Amino acid sequence: MKLRTILIMVFITSISYYSKTLSQESIPGKSGITEVPDSSVAKQAAIHEQIKAGMLLLRTPYELDDDSQGQMKAVLRYYFWLEDAMFNKNADDIALAAGLMKCKTKNVSEKNIWGKGYTAWDNHKESLLKNLNLILEEKPITEQQAYFNKISETIYCMIKNFNIIDTKAYAAFCPIALKNKGAIWVGNGRLLRNPYLGNKMPDCGEIIELFK
Repeated sequence: MKLRTILIMVFITSISYYSKTLSQESIPGKSGITEVPDSSVAKQAAIHEQIKAGMLLLRTPYELDDDSQGQMKAVLRYYFWLEDAMFNKNADDIALAAGLMKCKTKNVSEKNIWGKGYTAWDNHKESLLKNLNLILEEKPITEQQAYFNKISETIYCMIKNFNIIDTKAYAAFCPIALKNKGAIWVGNGRLLRNPYLGNKMPDCGEIIELFK
């Protein structure tokens, strides 16, 4: 009888875990944001306010033409490369990724971006170029991490504003990064890899939003 009870409890726990895992994924074929159920709504709101202090976060995504969307996606791809280089603390890769990301940012066509979309992109472009240039000045990794945080905030807003994500990704927050000031990043896939702490504490942080 006790064994039967234990088996039933294990089964219920497994079903509960499986349902929770499914709830953390977006509907297949749909793009956008799904909040992680275990995340603090208050923490997400605070982070959003922190980002909006220097970034433009639109109420609804702006629809890009195919050319501009493809070019912004290229910026995102090189951001993921930069994130990986920051995780590995590889100075050469950091410089290379930052340089290529800068080129891709400059290559985004603005001719068909209008109104609020143009204002948001102009804001994002200025922030990206400023902080990428600072990284390229070969400053110490601790300073580069602060610029990378600003770049990550911009990338987060680009994803929200222009719906440029087409793969599984997440936004995460590390409360002890940057000398306990806290910092965010956008990760490719679902594996938590903290680019601020690297191999010392790779899974430190909390996924606050899931993309795709």
